[in-house]
Amino acid sequence: MLHFWDKHDFRNKTFEQLCKDFALSGILLEKESLEKCISNKQLENVLTPILNENDLKQLLYTIDLKDDVIVRSNNLVLSIMTRVAFKVFLRTYFTSKYAS
Repeated sequence: MLHFWDKHDFRNKTFEQLCKDFALSGILLEKESLEKCISNKQLENVLTPILNENDLKQLLYTIDLKDDVIVRSNNLVLSIMTRVAFKVFLRTYFTSKYAS
């Protein structure tokens, strides 16, 4: 799935989904700040300081990750980014495959 990150359209859809999911969790993101990120590491650096424990449970619920990912994951932000990107990938794949 990582090779999809190089595609501008996929990145933009992922940024939109991140903004939507974070907003549903009470965390406001500016899409413009995300659009400056051209690598996963840059995006990770933008998202890491934004997360706080108060909004984290709601965010994990919104993006469909179990609470224990906090304990299991070496990199929580990367897990969040991957899950959101995977949602975008699945939506794009099934929309293109079954749209007629």
